[in-house]
Amino acid sequence: MKENRRDFFNFFLKRGKQKESNSWLPLPPYNQDKSLFEKFCKDCEKPCVKVCETICQKGILKIFDGIPYVDFSLEGCKLCGECAKACPNGVLEEESESHWNFEVCIDELQCLGYHKTMCYTCKEACQSVLGSQKAIDFIGMFYPVINKNCIGCGFCVGVCPTQAIVLKERKC
Repeated sequence: MKENRRDFFNFFLKRGKQKESNSWLPLPPYNQDKSLFEKFCKDCEKPCVKVCETICQKGILKIFDGIPYVDFSLEGCKLCGECAKACPNGVLEEESESHWNFEVCIDELQCLGYHKTMCYTCKEACQSVLGSQKAIDFIGMFYPVINKNCIGCGFCVGVCPTQAIVLKERKC
């Protein structure tokens, strides 16, 4: 009975967040110019999405209105650079940095830690991926904070039990 209730409420939580996120899209890594997505991606056959499905099995690149975007709900990005290599139009260019159009943030109202419940799920996911980045610090036993080591891989996003880790559009 508890599971059904939790699933019921999670459905509405996810649905609300999904509507919010349609105002902007978290774009694939290695992008420098957002205008190129509108210009080249709509008519492209999306080899970046196909290669992501091959490499990641779950495929974190999805398509909305003809433009590829990142969906971290199932898995994070391994930053392998294959999407950039597959891009025929130079929209994605593999470089030393990922150049995400978002930053990863913690919604303190949703986070269990900020409600004095010990939950280290995000920290464990962060330290187990891509060579122990340690991008999430805890102030005391609670209060997670995302630090400057965050590379935007998103592995913490899908594992958060309350969906407290969110992506916010970067304005630069």
